[in-house]
Amino acid sequence: MLQRTQLTANWPVETVIAMGRAPWGNEVDSALIQRVMAETGCSHLAGRLYPALSGGEQQRVQLARSLAQLWHADGPQGWLFLDEPTSALDLFYQQHLLRLLKKLSRRGELHVCIVLHDLNLAALWADTILLLHQGTLVAEGSPQEVIQQSVIQRWYGADISMGLHPEIAVPQVYLTP
Repeated sequence: MLQRTQLTANWPVETVIAMGRAPWGNEVDSALIQRVMAETGCSHLAGRLYPALSGGEQQRVQLARSLAQLWHADGPQGWLFLDEPTSALDLFYQQHLLRLLKKLSRRGELHVCIVLHDLNLAALWADTILLLHQGTLVAEGSPQEVIQQSVIQRWYGADISMGLHPEIAVPQVYLTP
């Protein structure tokens, strides 16, 4: 799923999501589309026209379309690559999306690779973090291994302080004023 889509067609949301089934020929499963819309919080958007949606709503529809492509009778299968899927989402939908992807990943139904610039979100949700600098891998490991003050200051050049999330022991990054 791309960070931004160029889709400008005046199609209803349900049609856009059903386009995810295109690789499977004419096999558009209405129940599957409804399930994907429910999982991604898009059901109430079904009849609205895609261009009239907010950026966050469009982002959720694109996630639903991507999942529809991967979804089979027993759930999604395969790899899902996402570029900044939370960038236009409010806090509720950031959490909703990341919980959904974590659930699908934990059940072994889906492998997920996400590009995130928000290190705190990455630390909270990722099992493994790959830190890239100008296209080169410079660090790889668990959030605890990669999200370290010396690593972040070296590669981001930002003045930061660090702490631990109050509920789970993962590092969190704070910009210093």
